[in-house]
Amino acid sequence: MSGLKSAITAVLRTELAEEAGRGFPRLKRVPCTDIIWFLDWFAALDAGEQEALLDAMARWGAMGFLPKESGPQAVAELERQHPAFARFRAPRHRMGYKGGTRYTEVKMLSMDPGMKESGHYHEDYRKNCSPLAFQPRVDLLPDLSHLKTAKAPLLRKLVNAALTKLFAPEIQKRPGGEVHYIGSLGASMLKVSVGFGSMLSQLHYHVTVTSREYTIQCVGLSYEQLWDANLGWDYLTEENAGRSIDFFAEQVAYLVKLADRVNGRTNGCS
Repeated sequence: MSGLKSAITAVLRTELAEEAGRGFPRLKRVPCTDIIWFLDWFAALDAGEQEALLDAMARWGAMGFLPKESGPQAVAELERQHPAFARFRAPRHRMGYKGGTRYTEVKMLSMDPGMKESGHYHEDYRKNCSPLAFQPRVDLLPDLSHLKTAKAPLLRKLVNAALTKLFAPEIQKRPGGEVHYIGSLGASMLKVSVGFGSMLSQLHYHVTVTSREYTIQCVGLSYEQLWDANLGWDYLTEENAGRSIDFFAEQVAYLVKLADRVNGRTNGCS
């Protein structure tokens, strides 16, 4: 591993360990079914397996800062060197990985009421699914009467307000429902690209943080990708949208600070 990648990995390992050690106060607020699934998976592991998975996740997250060192071969090598990471990713390839009221995006749950019931699913799904699959995350979905999808116009309005409060950006509308928020936060230049038009996720985003002082220009980051979740926020309801988007602005500020910490550690590395 290069000195640069080792330094980034060390920063991320500290960040992830702190989050896990505090009981995931940040990650639990993310309205994303992949993150909900990760938290349930992690909670079922013993302490040794949890530490092994955090080791791998730190290396995985470092790839996001060094895209030239990522790619299918690098991921395959990471899985080979870290069996805990391979075991974590393996369920994605079999029926029963997602589904139910806990792991299905709210757009789909709203469109197909049958997905709320276990009898709707194939026998192979029911055999492999998590015992939690039909227990909604009550902090995000108190009960099924709150299953009202937060739609793009509401989310766009909330994001505009939250990011304007955070750093007064220039707002640029792009084709396909994407919006760019461009400005500065602290000493860093910041661009937040937010999409509201995905088929399944209701909001996906990437944060780019740059500075003339940086060794690593941080391009296209999201907090969730540090935890190997890349499909966006898909558990947004009318009830949780306001507090979730306020939290989204906190996530953007966190990523700017993380970019600073990464560069503080990597200055002078090669």
